[in-house]
Amino acid sequence: MAKTKHTARKSASDKDSKEKKAEKHARVMKQARKSDGNGSGGSGGIKKPHRFRAGTVAKRECRKYQSGRTIHGYRLLVPKSSISRRIREAVSLYTNDVRLQAGAEEALQSSVEDLMVSIFDKTGELCVLQKRKTLNRRNFRFAVTFLLRDYLNDKRQAGAAALCAEQRNERMSGKSAKALAAM
Repeated sequence: MAKTKHTARKSASDKDSKEKKAEKHARVMKQARKSDGNGSGGSGGIKKPHRFRAGTVAKRECRKYQSGRTIHGYRLLVPKSSISRRIREAVSLYTNDVRLQAGAEEALQSSVEDLMVSIFDKTGELCVLQKRKTLNRRNFRFAVTFLLRDYLNDKRQAGAAALCAEQRNERMSGKSAKALAAM
């Protein structure tokens, strides 16, 4: 038996599906003409704002801050101009005629940023302890008072250690004076 080529037979369902596709295409084209060609889908011609995918902007900011400005090996988070403006504003409360060395401004900026980072760290730890993911004002206030208390305790301990060292030096100098007088 010889092989023969079979042709597909058209049925009524094929005609229905072609008609449905044609109607859908006509509806889409009508909507596209209605929207004035800006792709908003026919809702008054207002164009949607551009949005990046989730995480794109966060990754860009991470790259920006990781490759950011440095001063003597320190990565800066806050621009130098805004910090220097705040420093001059604070100094002008006490005197009008002051010049600051660049090294002094850099030292102040690095210490301010270090304090900011430690405050955010403490605040994050408090939120983790409270089983929350959102930072709020109370946590910041508590973190600041906690850090100030630690700072003041360190200063008191350093002051007490300096006082003890000073008293020890006085005693030693007194003994050496007595030894010299005895000779």
